[in-house]
Amino acid sequence: MRYLQGLVFALVACGASAGAPAPPDGVPPEAVKAVKGALPKGWTAAASGATLTIRCEKKIGLYNPIGLPAALAAHPPTPTAIEPYEITLRFRPRVTTGAFEELRKENEATAAKLDAMRDELRAAGIVHKFDDWLPDTPEQKKQVADYRAAQKAMPFHRLPDLYTQANSIDIEDSVRSPLAFTDAEEAKECRRVKEAIRGLFKSHSGR
Repeated sequence: MRYLQGLVFALVACGASAGAPAPPDGVPPEAVKAVKGALPKGWTAAASGATLTIRCEKKIGLYNPIGLPAALAAHPPTPTAIEPYEITLRFRPRVTTGAFEELRKENEATAAKLDAMRDELRAAGIVHKFDDWLPDTPEQKKQVADYRAAQKAMPFHRLPDLYTQANSIDIEDSVRSPLAFTDAEEAKECRRVKEAIRGLFKSHSGR
């Protein structure tokens, strides 16, 4: 534990006197070392460019829980996919606290405007499933076209999750919605490893 705490300090303190950070040429060696030190047996970490990929050597089972009958929900589901589980860290130049807040506010403003447009689409009686809209009249088609144009034109930023003194970091895993783990123990291990990795860095959101 002292080893990991020391590495956390090194990750956050590294580059404190270097001024504005330059785009990373690759994953910082101290980050690779820290992540590898946090992994349990059966996990690997490899860097390529500015991306660090952590992989569970054992493949995991996944299934789609949407529409699953309640009678089956209490039983271990049958996997519909068996694939490697990966956690990806993408390093980029450090986003300052002020810049992060500005980007977050832009995202919130965009989300509010699009929510208002969706309310108008619903009020117009346009049939839809989730965000798939099926207009009938020319007026409805124009409304949907305007909404799609706004989705493309309005600013929306991928906010970084973590940071060191020199870099911000995006963290993602390979389980894509709506898929979920079929095995509870596999799910616990994967989440535990992901949280251990997050704990090596500072959080942009404070969580």
